[in-house]
Amino acid sequence: GWNDNKQADAPAGEFTAVSAGYWHSCGVRTNGTIECWGSYGLTDAPAGQFTAVSTAQQYSCGLRTNNTIECWGWNDNKRANAPSGEFTAVSAGDWYPCGVRTNRTIECWGYSSEQLELAPPFGNEFTSVSVGGTFSCARRIDGTIECWGNNEFGQTDVPSIDVIQAVYVVPSDKTPSEGQDAAIAHAIDEVQSWFDTQTGGTHPVFSRDQDSISVATVNLSGTLEELSGSLHELDRITRILSEIRASLPATVGRPLLLVVEGKIPGACGWTAGRVVVIPIDNCNIRPLQDSVWPYGATYLLAHELTHLLGAVPDCAPHNDGTSHVDDDWRDVLYLGPGGPDWDNLMLDPGNDDYYKHGRRDCPDIADSPLLGSD
Repeated sequence: GWNDNKQADAPAGEFTAVSAGYWHSCGVRTNGTIECWGSYGLTDAPAGQFTAVSTAQQYSCGLRTNNTIECWGWNDNKRANAPSGEFTAVSAGDWYPCGVRTNRTIECWGYSSEQLELAPPFGNEFTSVSVGGTFSCARRIDGTIECWGNNEFGQTDVPSIDVIQAVYVVPSDKTPSEGQDAAIAHAIDEVQSWFDTQTGGTHPVFSRDQDSISVATVNLSGTLEELSGSLHELDRITRILSEIRASLPATVGRPLLLVVEGKIPGACGWTAGRVVVIPIDNCNIRPLQDSVWPYGATYLLAHELTHLLGAVPDCAPHNDGTSHVDDDWRDVLYLGPGGPDWDNLMLDPGNDDYYKHGRRDCPDIADSPLLGSD
């Protein structure tokens, strides 16, 4: 990037953390000392050992090994006057820094044009904080985020959990099946109940109308052939998705489950990006109002929703090269000879491929924002 002040000339050696500001950058070396580079007199880091560093435009703050905070650089607004006490995290913004104390409360100090920026949310349940220009955000223990401060551009409007919208799609040459929306909702309920048994109470979260799964019906302006010819690849469903998004503007950017009347070349169902597509006539698998796990389209729904959550990543040891597994026919994502084992379907049996595998080197669907409870 820009290097007019040598802020991009990183020094040699090994580091455990790094933070880039505007005029200068800083890193924590493996011996715990901080080294900064750049100009404008901002590179004189204090001596001693640190575990973290956060660099802003004209100053920096570091978290010492004894959990105290020390800041240095320009201090015209007292932003370098770190409060006493013990902290577990620190973040330096343009005008002020904030830290998470060991009791999990947040404290901020320095200049604030409206003082709103220095009034963090109440509570002792925060694990991290990030300070921007005139606003901040913090992460709670339960994984939710709370933001405060200047909201001129909606930067403190934290989005809600990423819920999936179920859609019953009817091409112009097809007649809607009576009660199909209720059947889809029932099948999703069955799938969520199965997920609950596998995860201890979490499942793919869908948009709801009070106590019921919300299933919207969209009548397309043309046939499937007229609109796309195929729904198998994400770039082939652009026109159909455009019609759906136009009919359901609240779903823009949200993941979708499309249950489509008709037949489309391809598999029984597939997942492309953030869209699950199940053409009913491909394998004559129709969600029914009396569906019972794993029949009546419920297995197919669970299979594709597991893909939507992010399974199976390439780094999974039993990935068969098609985002499925080849080691255990009980796995809901097993795609091989003899399977699946209908009576004993499981979500990643052994937890070694894609769910709660405990490895930092491979994505885990347990971290998916689509997995939750409602």
